[in-house]
Amino acid sequence: MFERKKDKLGLRQIVSGSPHQAEFDQLLRTICDELEATRTRYSDRVKLSSSRAWEGFNKGASTDTTIELALYCQLKRKSAFAAVGVDVWWRLDIVDTIASQLLRKKLPFEERHLVALLREFESTGPTYIDYGGSSLAFLGAVERFTEGRPAAGELRDRLEPIVKKLDRQAADYPLNQAASKVRRRLKLILNPVEADAAPLPKGAWLLKADKSLQAMTEKQRESWRALFAHAVKSKGKSKPSKAWLKQAEPLLKTIGRPRFAKQAADWLNDFTTDPARPDHSLDIVKGLIWATATVHDDAVTMALGRATETALKKVPNVGARSQKLGNAGIVALSMKGADAMAVAELVRLRSKIKYPSVRARILSALDMVARQTGVTVADLEETALPDFGLDGSGRYVEAFGDSTGEIIVTDEGASIVWTGSDGKPRKSVPSAVKRDHADAVKALKQRSKDILSARKTQITRLEDSWIEDRFWTVADWQTRYIDHPLRRGLSEGLIWRIEDGETTSDIMMVNGRLATLKGQEISPTEKATVRLWHPLDSDPDTLLAWRRSILDQEITQPIKQAYREVYVLTDAERTTEIYSNRFAAHVIRQHQFRALCQARGWAFEFLGGWDNWNVPTKVIPARELSAEFHVDAVENDERSEAYVPLYLTTDQIRFRNDAREQLPLETVPPIVFSELLRDVDLFVAVTSVANDPEWTDGGPEGRFAGYWQTHAFGDLSQTASTRRDLLLQVSPKFAIADRLTVTDRFLEVQGNLNRYTIHLGSGNIQILPSNQYLCIVRGRDKTAKLKLPFAGDTTLAIILSKAFMLAEDDKITDKTILAQLPTS
Repeated sequence: MFERKKDKLGLRQIVSGSPHQAEFDQLLRTICDELEATRTRYSDRVKLSSSRAWEGFNKGASTDTTIELALYCQLKRKSAFAAVGVDVWWRLDIVDTIASQLLRKKLPFEERHLVALLREFESTGPTYIDYGGSSLAFLGAVERFTEGRPAAGELRDRLEPIVKKLDRQAADYPLNQAASKVRRRLKLILNPVEADAAPLPKGAWLLKADKSLQAMTEKQRESWRALFAHAVKSKGKSKPSKAWLKQAEPLLKTIGRPRFAKQAADWLNDFTTDPARPDHSLDIVKGLIWATATVHDDAVTMALGRATETALKKVPNVGARSQKLGNAGIVALSMKGADAMAVAELVRLRSKIKYPSVRARILSALDMVARQTGVTVADLEETALPDFGLDGSGRYVEAFGDSTGEIIVTDEGASIVWTGSDGKPRKSVPSAVKRDHADAVKALKQRSKDILSARKTQITRLEDSWIEDRFWTVADWQTRYIDHPLRRGLSEGLIWRIEDGETTSDIMMVNGRLATLKGQEISPTEKATVRLWHPLDSDPDTLLAWRRSILDQEITQPIKQAYREVYVLTDAERTTEIYSNRFAAHVIRQHQFRALCQARGWAFEFLGGWDNWNVPTKVIPARELSAEFHVDAVENDERSEAYVPLYLTTDQIRFRNDAREQLPLETVPPIVFSELLRDVDLFVAVTSVANDPEWTDGGPEGRFAGYWQTHAFGDLSQTASTRRDLLLQVSPKFAIADRLTVTDRFLEVQGNLNRYTIHLGSGNIQILPSNQYLCIVRGRDKTAKLKLPFAGDTTLAIILSKAFMLAEDDKITDKTILAQLPTS
């Protein structure tokens, strides 16, 4: 290697002893020429891999020669290997990129090399070290040289003034992210211990965490604070580096992984960020979230999922509570790989979180894990569902001394039934349990919420199975649905189609028996496949027979299946060929519509007074097509504080293939056409202003009075028609059956004072015979004990609630309602 000299030399003096200067000049010129030849645009970035000369040097150069070139490049950062017609500045960038890559190699630099490099940086200008290129690479070389020991000698003497200068700048005005990062790294080089002992950033989370730390021993507090100091280093980073994770390992070991998992779960469960109040300690939380990625504990993984959901919940006029913590949670869950609970949380979050970009990242993470395990994403999602400790009958019972708490899952939700030490049921938590088992009671309530959330996700997945054309082998269906304690409750009462060779059987599982509509038990072979039955699979007579059977057995289906609305092509749609006007010309509430779109998996952003035109779209990768429901903002209309129009008008429904070509409606699979039009029917039925009593005057400037009157009491949609058919069957079983009459569009109610009609679509009420509009927000809910054949029809529940109230109109005490009733 070149001559070693003990005196303080600059970089030029050191390099002058190298015998390779001429070779280096030629090498750098060749690299520049080769890269210049590949450059097509002025904005092209340097890609050294495109140079054969660079690749050859990388493979064959010795360590000493590589160090020499790294030092030599620093001299050439201020001069170019110029040629006629070349971009000198771009060639300087090439030299700086070469220097940067060489300095990032783990080379055995000596202190005098680093000092000389630092002198060279000083000579480039008053800032000493810039915030990119080879300057940052140089800091990495110094960090590797010191290996966590404080810098000493002339190296220290050269670095200290830089830190002092950055400190002075920080006192005058906030440093940018790059400068702050350089300052932090330099302080760590000068004094690692003192830098790590620096005060932690203050904030609401740290103040709350300090209360937990005070209950620990001094040694435990020190361990946690050391982890906090390391967690702060997550600032400005989107994901943890291998070095960050490696440094976290001994800190977690000192705390103890089980203790870390429990405490981290408690903190994540209890803390909610307030976007209106900046919290400078959130980088600590972000680092702790990253640390959970290395801990495989179901409790902390579920807490992580809940914290991620909370962080990404939208706050009006603000956005997500904490994009920083939400993104960190997605990263941590993704890093857990095939961990079953982590996959289950990602699946749940994919259905809960509304941001399309986050959903796409979750799907990407699931796809990566699926490829690693050799299964499809759908299989991964189904096999990852935890059992939540439920037994074979879907019960979870926990003892609290002599008392017990049992989680009961029903179609309406999940609740906890308490039994006292005397064996008798309690309406609330027994006082002794509340006093002696507060943490365990809190955990039980959280488990109940988690079970309910998972159940809702599975219901959505079952409905999606129709449009995704999903089916199972009998063995997989048995394992994933019939034998799973959570899905078993969903599977019972649903109709399934089993295809076994040339034999097709529609069956239902009730009390553990697989039986056809006629009660015949079947035993399918291993080659048989199972899919969820759809009303389109049967003729009208068979469909009616299934409905009668479900009513007779008083079964409540977890999804609307036997009574599901079916949408088939009309003659008008065959005429238009590529679009449907079936749900055009409605006026809907934009904010409510967008929320429903997100809940049903349709991508849609607000239409506003700026250039953000978009079409509500649902993409179905399994079918290689997508559906569009065109809408437009109502012009000159009311707007929100964010200048978003409150109302939209609806237009055509179209279908496209993956090449964005419009599809003839007749080529769309009938079940896909039916399900997506059902979504649109739901959007219109729920968000239409015809349901809004404040629009009786026709809305802004009275422009939509005709629309309101037509649809508030007009012809029934497919959903409302199904509702009518159901009421014809079940109303005779009601206690007020003699006061009810189902007509073509209304449920008529005979009260003690007046006679009323309730529209079966909008739920609006008129008083007969004058047809006077009666505004009732919602009646008392007296329908809870009625056994309906499916769950989830909120409008039906409201209609029946109003009917029970009006049947006893002489007992109404609400002054707002009484003021609208006739006085005689």
